[in-house]
Amino acid sequence: MKPTLRILMTLVLAAALWLPASAQMVKMNGPATIAGCPNIGYEHQLTPRLSVAGDIIWLPYMSQKHEEVFRTMQIAGEVRYFFKELDREVSRLAQGWYLGAYAMYGDFNIGLYRHNDMDKSFRRMGWGVSAGVSGGWKKQLGKKWQMDVNMGIGYAHLQYHKYKLGGAYRNKPIGTWRTSNWFGPTRFSVSFGYIIDCGCL
Repeated sequence: MKPTLRILMTLVLAAALWLPASAQMVKMNGPATIAGCPNIGYEHQLTPRLSVAGDIIWLPYMSQKHEEVFRTMQIAGEVRYFFKELDREVSRLAQGWYLGAYAMYGDFNIGLYRHNDMDKSFRRMGWGVSAGVSGGWKKQLGKKWQMDVNMGIGYAHLQYHKYKLGGAYRNKPIGTWRTSNWFGPTRFSVSFGYIIDCGCL
């Protein structure tokens, strides 16, 4: 685990366990769940305008046919500032438009059968980090539920080895570490969460 990720997850865990809050929320990403990706998210209201959030998405898929694999684990943390101050008469968790900053880390092992030819099919295994700005909108759904639409734009850096998808040399890297960089949309979610009223604030 990279040092930056350790620091990020330690801060999120500290917020969850020790910082006072008006409420907490456990949530799931709707599109990811429908696509068969196990995931869970968490949000912790620190002040009437500030919260911290984190989520984990896991793709565990592997097919014996053609030795295809689609496995990844992504962990993200986010700090959010809400433009509208929390109204405790409506909810214990802030809602409306917000702006934030996020950081994300993930491991991946992805290889798909291409062009009906195993010699032209490859697998890539490595890790990546991303950071940037995020924004979104939250809507109250009754007293205990909220919908959260979130999007992040930022920089992503990937490092990986390339392998043959299958065959005798499938575990021998082709060349050295490869690097890929990207700037643009890096995350999107539509989450539904259950509010836990801890009543601390």
